[in-house]
Amino acid sequence: MPYHLLLPSLICMLALSIEDIRSRRIPRLWVFSGAMVQLIVFVCWSLINADGRRLALCLVLALLSAAIQFLMAVIRPGMLGFGDVTCTAATGLAVGWLGLLPVLMWWCFMGILGLTAIGVAVLRMRHNTPGTTRQTQIPFAPVIASAAVLSCVIDAMSLLAV
Repeated sequence: MPYHLLLPSLICMLALSIEDIRSRRIPRLWVFSGAMVQLIVFVCWSLINADGRRLALCLVLALLSAAIQFLMAVIRPGMLGFGDVTCTAATGLAVGWLGLLPVLMWWCFMGILGLTAIGVAVLRMRHNTPGTTRQTQIPFAPVIASAAVLSCVIDAMSLLAV
């Protein structure tokens, strides 16, 4: 599996994670640009290799992942923003390219890392000195990106073990 095909998503997710940590916002133009570059790479690969099934699968998995994230954002307003939903869609392209199992691992890792980030934020809030402002939001793009990298690395390692 040529994992270098996922490089556009990796670069985009790194930039989005840094921006989310720094400013608590995810620029939609960055997400759109990263997703389009990644999609162009996948379309080119699909045309060269005459394999449209993988492209279709990654698009379906990315849209399904974004839809799930959107539903979670609607059910519990304020916990996830629309930037997190679009970030999930863009990342879902790359992870979806690898197949269903890596996407399932990605979601498990997002849950584990997300709960860990929330736990750390709660502990920090408890240890704040009285009178200081409490930060209730956590940047979720780094969680999405870290979970994606973990699932891709595990997928690559499982292929090497065979």
